[in-house]
Amino acid sequence: MKSNIKYIWILLLIASQILNAQTQKMVLIEEFTNANCNSCPSNDANINKFVGSNWGNVISLQYHTWWPIADPFYSINPNENNSRVNYYGISTIQNYAVDGLVKGAATNPYLLTTQTLDRFFLQSPIKININSSITGNNVDVIVELLGLTSNIPSNLKLRVALIERKRIYQTAPGTNNVKEFNNIFRKFLTDTTGTNLGDFSLNDVKLFNLSQQIISSWESNELAAVAWIQDDETKEVIQSAISTPTINLKTSEKLAEFLSKNQSVTKTYSLTNYNSSPIQLRLMFDTLNLPTNWDLKLSTDLGVFDSVDITVNPNDVYNFNVNLVVDTSFGFTSFLVKAKYISDANTPSVSLPFFGVMKNSEDVLLVTDNKSIYDSVFLTTFNSFGLSVTHIKQQYLSLLFTYNRSSNFKSIFWLNSWDFPTFIKNDINFLIQFLDMGNKNLFIAGQDIGWDINSDAGTSNFYESRTFYSSYLNSRFVSDLSTNDTIIGVSGSPYSNITDKLNPVHFYSPDVIYPFDSDTSKGIIKYLNSDNYAGILNSLPNNSKTIYVSFGMEQVTENTRSAILRESANQFGIPVKIEEGSFTDIIPDNFELYQNYPNPFNPSTKISFMLPHNSRVKLEIFNSLGELVKTELEKELTRGFHSVEFSGNGLSSGIYIYRISVFSNFGNFSNAKKFILLK
Repeated sequence: MKSNIKYIWILLLIASQILNAQTQKMVLIEEFTNANCNSCPSNDANINKFVGSNWGNVISLQYHTWWPIADPFYSINPNENNSRVNYYGISTIQNYAVDGLVKGAATNPYLLTTQTLDRFFLQSPIKININSSITGNNVDVIVELLGLTSNIPSNLKLRVALIERKRIYQTAPGTNNVKEFNNIFRKFLTDTTGTNLGDFSLNDVKLFNLSQQIISSWESNELAAVAWIQDDETKEVIQSAISTPTINLKTSEKLAEFLSKNQSVTKTYSLTNYNSSPIQLRLMFDTLNLPTNWDLKLSTDLGVFDSVDITVNPNDVYNFNVNLVVDTSFGFTSFLVKAKYISDANTPSVSLPFFGVMKNSEDVLLVTDNKSIYDSVFLTTFNSFGLSVTHIKQQYLSLLFTYNRSSNFKSIFWLNSWDFPTFIKNDINFLIQFLDMGNKNLFIAGQDIGWDINSDAGTSNFYESRTFYSSYLNSRFVSDLSTNDTIIGVSGSPYSNITDKLNPVHFYSPDVIYPFDSDTSKGIIKYLNSDNYAGILNSLPNNSKTIYVSFGMEQVTENTRSAILRESANQFGIPVKIEEGSFTDIIPDNFELYQNYPNPFNPSTKISFMLPHNSRVKLEIFNSLGELVKTELEKELTRGFHSVEFSGNGLSSGIYIYRISVFSNFGNFSNAKKFILLK
């Protein structure tokens, strides 16, 4: 049934607290999906997880398309689903828009954070109050708009829609076997084109009374109304709201920062209840990564807690603190500060992220991709020639340098282990700004970087990345796959002694590259018996340098990896140890046994470990039946890093276990890991 719309102009003096003020913005995510799309579930899951962790700062709608095959959600309301597809010009499945800006597929969860975080803290000149109720077979919705500033644009439109918050099927309604759906778009209560707001200014109030008959296929107890105000010229959504209980979590503090030894950090947060009834919440930490000797607590007017239940009354602001205590051990912490709804299990939580890292180096920043399992391998290599680095995962880069300057670092080593997208726009903008400072250095390694940036099918193919590739890396992408898997250093270059066969630890796909401008760049590594390059050194006019190799550092032996990284550090003017071997200048606070590398292996592999004290160490190898195969090491060792090379000669292929036992005056320790000999 067509919605009835009535709006009333009311001019009155709003309470002094909103005079000449603006209100916190709620971010709107509009997703386009289909229950017959086999690649959609992973993207839908990424969005659902993100929205579920940020409810109150973010709300979402899920439209369904007619391709690849119309699903039941589309078929029940094809015209209005089509209207939003056409409004945004969506031509491919798995698309989503953040506040009206189309972002593409949600292939990477951390993309959602970087794309929406800056919207969290925007202020809006209009506040939306929205309430819905069911009377008989109708949903009645009241939308109240409050003007909080003067000079609000006159071309804005209000749209209001019904969504079904959650629907679970016994049998999947589509061919992709998904049975649970969230925030399904059901019906517009306004026209699809929206309702013009016209002139709207400070202290103005507009009311909209809307009604819609409930369709039998809807779950009426899961219905909610979503309202948003949009500029149709720019597509920007300047405010949104939902009729279910929502709170807003915010802070004026940094959400990421570099930490110091023995530092105590206090962050102040506030929760605002915009609803007409009290909300019960549980304050807690989620997805917590915290070094062993660091401490993290919540502090409220009730005391200090790991988690605590609170009640926030209507229109109240509840303040609390997060207290982080750092000790002397290097490391990083990441966590979500979360407010979880207690009374309504279907209402997602609201949260804000925090990332903190203690600098292990003021000069060198190591960035590894989000899925890399080789971080300890890379750190071991840097440590082997005495190079201290500050290490972060790629997903925290944008967050960290939103609040902190990168200029203190002189060099960045960016090691990609075949994760996509290789870069997002924030990454590229960060690297360009870094190199533009002058006298900066960048080393980048990873297979398929060139393909991902230059191919039409690449996930990092955008103008800024292509400019970065050709102008800053000074490289030309030739092909996606080298037919030769042996690399050699170019004669006369500092890398001339390098020779190695690339190990296909992933799907084998190293790029063939070539210097874009031979006047400023030169090939340093090439593929055997060809003129195809795998490494390029480039000098920029402002004395910045870049080194780019088109294979992963995990695809070469430890000796080759060490040689490439050490020589690149030399090219950047970073002092490193010339000799190789064990070192004891980096002292850990805890014992640590690393996964062997490579794994699987044939015929040999490296087993590495850290000792916090001088200790007697015993390293034993067992077969899958638990029978002792060999005692590889039994001796006194000094504290620090050690590496033992184990040979599988004389052993058959299979799963083995290496166990290390440590005996010292400070206590004993034992740990074991599996590894695979594959002949």
